[in-house]
Amino acid sequence: MKSRYTAPITWGREPELVVTPEQMDRARSNKAVGYIWMHTIDFLLLTTPSDAYIKHVIDEALPLESYNEFSRSGEISVPPFLMIDIDTGEVTGHEGRHRAASLFKLDPTAEMRVSIELYENDEHGRRHAIYYRELTSPPWTKTFLSVADIPKVLSTECFGGNIYAYWGKRIARVAINLEGAHNYWYDQARRWD
Repeated sequence: MKSRYTAPITWGREPELVVTPEQMDRARSNKAVGYIWMHTIDFLLLTTPSDAYIKHVIDEALPLESYNEFSRSGEISVPPFLMIDIDTGEVTGHEGRHRAASLFKLDPTAEMRVSIELYENDEHGRRHAIYYRELTSPPWTKTFLSVADIPKVLSTECFGGNIYAYWGKRIARVAINLEGAHNYWYDQARRWD
């Protein structure tokens, strides 16, 4: 069955969402474990409450070149990212929905880099970013997390307030692909592709 969000498009050159080295450095400083390549529609499914909301974001999105220029000039200082509960795979926050929509409008099959920040709750229910585990026995060192620690299936972010009353509710589950993924902490000597 064909999705209403796909269409055959032929390009001489594929459209690309610009992600600068400075944005990748910022993601690393925000304790992201790395980035994965994700289809724009999967990103939109994980960061919206309904298909109607996806359409709304697509309609609102600026042209891709505008977002690329914002990235080059430093006006957008972070790459698209997902904040993920390491235990459940639920998306708990995001950035980059309009950039994904802009790229999607040009090529519904396009992929983009998405930085992944992993979170867990402490014994008091407070959420904390994690990018390493400390060993509790000798040699008491840190073991850095990698993209391999990302849950294999992600689920839609839960939204508060009256958003569901207006836009409806849909839950999506998206399996991730680690092909082309990059670790921020294991590959420290390597610059961003």
